[in-house]
Amino acid sequence: MSRRETPTSTISSTPTGTRTPRRRLSRKGHPVRRSPLIAKNSIFTVFDLSFEILINAVEENSLDIIKNYLRGDSFHQTAKWGLNVPPKTDFQGDTLLIKAAKKGKFLIAKALLEAGAYKEIVNKLGETALICAVRHFRVETLDLLIQYHADVKIKYKGQNLLELTLEKYSEKTKNFTLRIVQSLVAAGVELWHSDGSQIMASDKEIDEIIRNARNLQIIKKEKREAEERARTKKSKQITLQRIQRDLEYISKRLPFEENILTTPDFPQLFFEISKLVEIISDSQKENKEEFAEASISLIDALKNFGMILEKRDVPGEVKKEDTTLSRNNSLSCLSSPR
Repeated sequence: MSRRETPTSTISSTPTGTRTPRRRLSRKGHPVRRSPLIAKNSIFTVFDLSFEILINAVEENSLDIIKNYLRGDSFHQTAKWGLNVPPKTDFQGDTLLIKAAKKGKFLIAKALLEAGAYKEIVNKLGETALICAVRHFRVETLDLLIQYHADVKIKYKGQNLLELTLEKYSEKTKNFTLRIVQSLVAAGVELWHSDGSQIMASDKEIDEIIRNARNLQIIKKEKREAEERARTKKSKQITLQRIQRDLEYISKRLPFEENILTTPDFPQLFFEISKLVEIISDSQKENKEEFAEASISLIDALKNFGMILEKRDVPGEVKKEDTTLSRNNSLSCLSSPR
């Protein structure tokens, strides 16, 4: 019995051995609720006739059949495929969306995506729907999948999508390749090889698109890094100013002769000074001029505390050997820039 023949035990109105049109089966809703046995080369396998109708509908671009099955459908799991329900696939591991992407069936792919079809399922060849659209030059379907946020960072056999696109380049496919590259670049595809080298195209027009996009990415990256450095600098400056105020306040309030190590303010002060020393030390490594003035202005204030820590034992949990405020340590890191 061929795959397109309907078993007599399933639909009694069909004579044995005759073919039943798929369209007529589809209009009956779910004609087969159980999986009949289909013989192939004398080997019986379980075959889902309902899903086969859908697969054939995709190949023949029968949008009405797909839409009928998507309305109140109980077995096309759509977005649930990404959770605990395994997706329905054909023998190649293709879902309906992957099949639509391969064949370039734009309207069917759109109907499936609108119904919530999961985009990142991988077939037995390691392809997602987006990879299939790239490999088969399905530009409109590719744009549609990108619009539905398909993952453009995915790799196929170690290659990113831009490498895969350029690998299939030829003079006959130049226009398709150009449009695919434009779409992928706009979507944020990776523009470097895995070893960090720049991806380049043999075609000058395509290579210029990639080069311009890469330069733009570099500019944006440098801008983000500059903004981050500015935020870090501002944060450090605010911290320095706050600690300076604390030092000046406590220095005025506590005479040098008084044992400040026994005062309630000392633990917090000690923490603030330690933090300050660390900030200035790190900042001088990055930019010696940036915090030079702040470092010099605090040497005198910290010098007194350093001398006190040298002369006296620190009470409580604060131990002399644990501090960074000994004269040899704290003052050396706060010395004028070298």
